[in-house]
Amino acid sequence: MLSHGRKPFLIRFLLLVFLTTIPGLAISQNNGAIPGNASAIEYGKGWECDQGYRAVGENRCVSVKIPVHAYATNTTYGHGWECGRGYELLSDYCVLISLPKNAYLNNDGNGWECERGFVKKMSGCHQLNIPQHAYLNTNGDHWKCNKGYRQVGNQCVVISIPAHGYFVDESYSPGWACDRGYRAAGQNCVAIEVPKNGYMVDHSYGNGWKCDRGYKSAGKSCVAINIPDHGILDYSGNDWECGRNYRLVNDRCIAR
Repeated sequence: MLSHGRKPFLIRFLLLVFLTTIPGLAISQNNGAIPGNASAIEYGKGWECDQGYRAVGENRCVSVKIPVHAYATNTTYGHGWECGRGYELLSDYCVLISLPKNAYLNNDGNGWECERGFVKKMSGCHQLNIPQHAYLNTNGDHWKCNKGYRQVGNQCVVISIPAHGYFVDESYSPGWACDRGYRAAGQNCVAIEVPKNGYMVDHSYGNGWKCDRGYKSAGKSCVAINIPDHGILDYSGNDWECGRNYRLVNDRCIAR
């Protein structure tokens, strides 16, 4: 436990270490001499630059020179100033932001954005060419096709839905899908013919049906699986595998 006499010393020491890490503060290296336009810090032997000045090196405080169209930030880092709204930094000056046609200042006032229906290209705003049967998206920087149409290049073409089909709003599909009991075949929906010992599945791929457990597909039919001695149905139920402690050799299950 620290004695009461050592506590004030420890507190002053820790505070001094903390203050010397703050940007803009400097510790005198010249026997405690404080440079011009600076003041001694409250604790320890360091000093800090007065408001309107910033530290340069270890023993100087230089005046913060604020250019036209800028304002003081009263910070010890950076220039000590920032450009006003509508101006941008160029070297050590604040120059007026040149707004291209159909543009406006951004929220921070230090740049610009294009108006709705225009996109930024190079140093200007170019109008979007919205094709027939299309509309602007929420952000106003792209277009989408109306319902019942899909994008092909830079156009929106009508979606031709075949008999027994319906509209789907998916960019990766032709814009339609087949009703249950039908499957896509080219630009048409054809009826699914489920064979005996089979059942219908809701897949957009394949033939639209699977065989019951214990049967496997053979062309357009489902045939019974011939399981050899010591064989069992596999996890799918549509093929077989050798039982435990047996291995497959020429379509037979042989003891290991």
